Amino acid sequence: FALDVARREGRVAPGMKLLFLGTSAGVSFGGMALEV
Repeated sequence: FALDVARREGRVAPGMKLLFLGTSAGVSFGGMALEV
């Protein structure tokens, strides 16, 4: 939902994509994305 809203507003930053990918891959990778 958040990504859909961001996409409609045209504010999808590279960091958001990294965070989304990290969450999809797993909790450990998600933590790494948060640190980066």
